[in-house]
Amino acid sequence: MSESSSTKHTPMPWSIDQDGKTALITSNGELIAECGISDLPVKQDQANAAFIVRAVNAHDALVAALRELL
Repeated sequence: MSESSSTKHTPMPWSIDQDGKTALITSNGELIAECGISDLPVKQDQANAAFIVRAVNAHDALVAALRELL
């Protein structure tokens, strides 16, 4: 996947909205991704969405902490 250096990701924080059996990853009402369109159990889809959102939202703080340690 190629990406222009000027392309930015969707602003944080990201969040999860539930839509029936689907966990929707969103930012400011904009849909980023859906977890729940696979054959995985609903609870696993929701856990995957929660893990993605937690990782994305923690990224900047983790990078800053690593830079401080270095």
